[in-house]
Amino acid sequence: MKYNECVEYIQNANLYGSKKNNLDNIIALLSRLGNPHHRLKFIHVAGTNGKGSTCAMLESVLRHSDYKTGLFTSPYLEHFTERIKINGENVNEDLFSNVASNVILHAKQMVTDGFSHPTFFELVTVCAFLIFLEQEIDIAIIEVGVGGLFDSTNVIDPDLCVITSIGLDHMHVLGSTIEDIARQKAGIIKSGCPTVISTQDSPAAYAEILYSAKQMSAPVYSAFDAKLLINKSGLKGQEFHIDYQGINMDLKISLIGKTQITNATTAFISCLVLKDVLEYGITYESIRLGLSETIWPGRMEVINDKNPLIIIDGAHNQQAAQKLSEEFSNLFPNNKCVLLCGIMNTKDIEGISKELIKISDVIVTTTPLPNKSIDSKELADIMSEYCDSVYDLKDVSLALDKAINLAQKNNAPLLVAGSLYLSGKVRSIVLNG
Repeated sequence: MKYNECVEYIQNANLYGSKKNNLDNIIALLSRLGNPHHRLKFIHVAGTNGKGSTCAMLESVLRHSDYKTGLFTSPYLEHFTERIKINGENVNEDLFSNVASNVILHAKQMVTDGFSHPTFFELVTVCAFLIFLEQEIDIAIIEVGVGGLFDSTNVIDPDLCVITSIGLDHMHVLGSTIEDIARQKAGIIKSGCPTVISTQDSPAAYAEILYSAKQMSAPVYSAFDAKLLINKSGLKGQEFHIDYQGINMDLKISLIGKTQITNATTAFISCLVLKDVLEYGITYESIRLGLSETIWPGRMEVINDKNPLIIIDGAHNQQAAQKLSEEFSNLFPNNKCVLLCGIMNTKDIEGISKELIKISDVIVTTTPLPNKSIDSKELADIMSEYCDSVYDLKDVSLALDKAINLAQKNNAPLLVAGSLYLSGKVRSIVLNG
């Protein structure tokens, strides 16, 4: 199959099968393909927010430590192949299509043999494992898709588990309380596996993760034990000092927002565990260099520094929107933004809207993905309850043009948020013309 045919088939996979609360299907598919995950080394990262950035930082440090890396994350901003990276580069389309064609063939045979058809994420996960094995990587950093316990990635036996910030998201799948969600996320913790836990906004979530780790006899390394001093924070990046159990370092990151310092702290502690506990060949210099050179598009990313300043962010749940609102206020204490917003229809639309409205004087609503996003008119009606200046343009390109004009007119920064899909589309338009 050609690359585009493979991507289209995989993206439509949920039309052929159904997701169940077990890992039987992906285990069966992996078995038919030789169980590639049994021959790979992994770091497994779960959480509600920050897991993608943390994965990117870990990958960068390991690559700068001369390891050949694989990185599996989701979703993607602009290109499907962003999901699977080798040494920091998107997987080659020909390589992906060769592997995916074989995976799809086995998926179809499973149906003939009486199994359910594998889901979209099961197919992509298996493709990633096979590609990593074929490319002979040294270590794969794997981001959980949804939850953890029943996520397709949870078939692996990692060297290290990492739990980032937990919030209320995917509640229709993971449960209605923060404890339910934390329990699902902590489902990646394996027996005796060192586990790094980021600072948590919810004490209940933190307690649930600690309980799960104790049940699995997993040693815990907590970011709550780190002492931080932020020396510089702005649109050009951030500098901070960290003290973790007597290890002191001055670090720089190019990623914007204090939330990224939280993610960098989690990555830093993870690297120390890899270095000192698991005896990976990581040095303090490779940690410093890897963190400073981490690039992770779509997270408080400045994609235009002229008039107007354009920032895109993938905030797509209430907790992330709240953090984004706080970060924006810190960066622009005397300004509000023009907001270009589109939200997926499975998300907490009211919660996200209420947070983003706090920093917005003018709002343009749009529809990033028809049939998967709330209609721009419906979103505009919600936003209009809190903001007097709301414009509705379903087409993303037209909405962006309107938002840019309004930002220039108001001499205000333009913030694009509410969905990573929206941020990706805007990024492509602005950077590629």
